[in-house]
Amino acid sequence: MQAESYKEVIPAALAGERLDRAICLVADVSRSVASQLIADGKVSVDGKPITKTSYKLAEGKTVEFEIIPETTDVEPDDSVEFGVIYQDEHIAVIDKPAGLVVHPGAGNESRTLANGLLARFPEIAEVGEVTRPGIVHRLDRETSGLLVVALTQEAHEMLTAMMAARIIERTYKVLVEGLVDNAFGAVDAPIARSTTDYRKMV
Repeated sequence: MQAESYKEVIPAALAGERLDRAICLVADVSRSVASQLIADGKVSVDGKPITKTSYKLAEGKTVEFEIIPETTDVEPDDSVEFGVIYQDEHIAVIDKPAGLVVHPGAGNESRTLANGLLARFPEIAEVGEVTRPGIVHRLDRETSGLLVVALTQEAHEMLTAMMAARIIERTYKVLVEGLVDNAFGAVDAPIARSTTDYRKMV
């Protein structure tokens, strides 16, 4: 199975963060998986292998690692719930709910959107990568929104090329809690890691 490669330049928001926690955020894996990668010497910072999970990252450092998905076959699962906003013979536009992982990977082997897609669209089993049937882009687990899924290999290749060329635009909406002074405007303020939940930004 092909390994998933990650190469991330640490932003200011992750400065001072532990290496194992950063890997959890970047790759959406469990702390145990991240810790094992580090212990095995499979994680490097600026090209140097780091084996200490508590290693503190600095802004601008480059973290690199690979993860080989534990799951080789994606099994159809019709219990996975999601909406279908649009469908033709080439593509489907999926409404992914928050809390649903897009495809199997280390720490998330089943009950993903990919499992549900295979149950709804069995023809995509041979489209794209074996662990990401029909999938050309993803959303984080806790992010809800629309995903374009290729139903044919030709559509997969075209959509992948369009994503790479940034022809397809994506817009995100954020729900804000509290008193907002203006109905319109730009928020120009620092975003930092939550001190109570490292998975959240505040």
